[in-house]
Amino acid sequence: MAPVNPVTLLEQNQNRSNIKRFISNFNIDYKFWFLKDLRFNLNAGIDYAENDGAQYSIANPNNSEAFPFVNLYSGLNRNTSIDFYLNYKKELESINTVVDITGGHAYQEFYVRSNLDQSQGPTVTVRTDINRNALESYFARASFDIADKYLVSASFRRDGSSRFSEDNRWGSFPGVSLGWKVMNEDFMNDSFFSNLKV
Repeated sequence: MAPVNPVTLLEQNQNRSNIKRFISNFNIDYKFWFLKDLRFNLNAGIDYAENDGAQYSIANPNNSEAFPFVNLYSGLNRNTSIDFYLNYKKELESINTVVDITGGHAYQEFYVRSNLDQSQGPTVTVRTDINRNALESYFARASFDIADKYLVSASFRRDGSSRFSEDNRWGSFPGVSLGWKVMNEDFMNDSFFSNLKV
């Protein structure tokens, strides 16, 4: 039996694919004209990709039971995100306190779809797989800087993920913190510390 020409095998086995991808981001940072201490921030983004291709190979001429192979495939990959928040920051001179309040929402979705149409002789395989999951969050924070010495902050997050069952999809995460700028106290005027905060 004559050997198979390797150049012929390479020329008769083809695998070609095309990929299209689009990436974009969008941002808005806006201060309200009627309340200069209030600002709105929005971030949105998308990463979108499509692919399709085909793979062909001839039957092995040295094997009478071999069949030609055909594989057609395509897919889509999409990642989208959007988050926004309102922030209010103002120094209240009457009580010598800087108030910083933030509240917002965030959402992100991952979506992947793959299609396969494969045949090798009498065997045909057709399959479509879809994988989707999403994350969503609500968040708020309030901070108070009193007399440039004492710090009080409280935060709250509520996060959800589609990877969990509906009964366990959401979780709440509160938090509180206190701080003391010791360096700004009068008794620290002659201290050798450059900065001290508890």
